[in-house]
Amino acid sequence: MRTNSLPVFWYKNPEHYDEFQKILSDAYVLPFEYHDWRIRTDSMVERYENSGIQVVKVVASTYEFISWCQAHGCDVSTKSCIDYAVAESGIQILRDGEFDLGDQ
Repeated sequence: MRTNSLPVFWYKNPEHYDEFQKILSDAYVLPFEYHDWRIRTDSMVERYENSGIQVVKVVASTYEFISWCQAHGCDVSTKSCIDYAVAESGIQILRDGEFDLGDQ
């Protein structure tokens, strides 16, 4: 996978979004309506893609996501949605001063 890629947890439709609104401990940080989330997220995706970054949309059922959270000791939250997208996309994301030095 390209190194200039960004995984994004993706809600595929209003029903899917509503399912996650019911289970996320911090759902209040998301827009109330799917339509508003799509407008905001589509704008973000467009900005990244226009700057040469490939956005990888990662979709999960609530069951898959909750199971993953339990297996990894994570809260069922929006932060975990991001962590899930990173893990499931196969993209290596470096955070907080960590460096991938390869095979040096």
